[in-house]
Amino acid sequence: PMRDLNGDGILSAQEFADSAKREFESGESTVASLATAMAQARREFQEKDLNQSGKLERSEWVTSTPSSPGPQVRELPSPAGMNEGKKNRRPEAGITADQPRSSNGEFLLTSTKIEEGAEMPLEYTGDGAGITPPLEWSHPPVGTAGFALIMDHTDREGQKKWYWTLYDLPASATKLPEAAKGIGTTGTSFKGIVGYEPPHSQGPGTKVYTITVYALSAPLKIASGPESVDRESLLAAMDGKILATSSLRVNHTSSGASPGSGAPARPAEPPPMAPAPGVPKGGKKSPDGLIKPSLSDTMKLNVYADNWFMLYVNGRLVAVDPIPFTPHNVVSVDFLPEYPMTIAVLAKDNADPKTGMEYGTSIGDGGLVLKFADGTVTDASWKAKSFFHGPIQSDTANPKVQAEPLPDRWWAIDFDDRSWEHAKEYTVEEVDPKQPYFENDFADAKFIWTGDLALDNTIIFRKRVEKPGWTPRWNTKPDLDVTGAPLR
Repeated sequence: PMRDLNGDGILSAQEFADSAKREFESGESTVASLATAMAQARREFQEKDLNQSGKLERSEWVTSTPSSPGPQVRELPSPAGMNEGKKNRRPEAGITADQPRSSNGEFLLTSTKIEEGAEMPLEYTGDGAGITPPLEWSHPPVGTAGFALIMDHTDREGQKKWYWTLYDLPASATKLPEAAKGIGTTGTSFKGIVGYEPPHSQGPGTKVYTITVYALSAPLKIASGPESVDRESLLAAMDGKILATSSLRVNHTSSGASPGSGAPARPAEPPPMAPAPGVPKGGKKSPDGLIKPSLSDTMKLNVYADNWFMLYVNGRLVAVDPIPFTPHNVVSVDFLPEYPMTIAVLAKDNADPKTGMEYGTSIGDGGLVLKFADGTVTDASWKAKSFFHGPIQSDTANPKVQAEPLPDRWWAIDFDDRSWEHAKEYTVEEVDPKQPYFENDFADAKFIWTGDLALDNTIIFRKRVEKPGWTPRWNTKPDLDVTGAPLR
């Protein structure tokens, strides 16, 4: 059964996931694995989260049956004009005609250029000018102190991508003009860049994008800069302050002109040519024999660390956890590989530098897991060494630490780690990762740390990956000269 742990009448995604985990561990669940249980819980949460607020109000998660009386799920009324023009039109892919657009039946988001369930005009997408659409909202709840906005999309793998995060909109605001600028504060898109990321759907079929405006009971007071504000951190900042939400769902098909736009369709592209012998997939070989990589030669990396990490490949910085310590999150990046591939990771658990204690009063534990798209995963074959240990002997009454400086050039290809011990593998249950771990592909990867999961708090991991038969592929110079950038 779902449990509202803090009794606030709202079920967060973490509470929902924790309930599913407890059900699996108690034997009440019929699924075969914890990962399956968590994936199933995630799908169920998204189905119940009709207003896509990132949490479930009581009416969304409490149902009643004849044998167990309880609160009935109330179907929200449709404001006048909410479904105007849709009665005789078949809902587009991913849109259900009876899905409420307003959490309280009154607060309503509309647009003079975008219709609910219709195709997004070309000028607001990556196929056109890529500007923000005009929006307006009405009937905010009494006590509204400001507004925020998120535009997102669930991809084919079930992952959330966000295209627009906007906050610090004043209570007096009732609309956003086309190509809005200087109104509120714009955060990042899923690409990590501050600004509006226009939809540019890849692959066949229509994609559904949801624009949600949030009426807030108090200012958010986000201390970090816009470059640190993404969908999840904005939702976290709004937690407990959302009075009402309203969403506008639009479609985009990036296979030519938008239907009905009147713009000419793109000409069909010729089929790709097979690469010449010796030229890697995606690489382009010029007449002088130089080979330049393309995006199809990159591969994905997923990393989850308790609590923070930075990762180098072949001496170059590839990924850094952008959120210091909490919340636990998954970082996914695409990068260009070359073999042999030397991987070096600095991982830190949250620990006070003077006491080794976590959050002032407890002893924490760590854990790192990663997976490269080429099949490289964390396991006991990695080398691992601790450089910060504490509190020594778990003495919380008189905590002391043992620390040593990180070695010079620990990230370098030629760094000598032969004397280091191998990492120790830990089970998922021992590390107890949070929900984002279960939402990403870590198949075959093991959680690793040193032999002391609780007291070793700063670890360097290293691994060299060979690929028999591989020859150096890219013999062009990089487009961007970053030789002067810091290496750590």
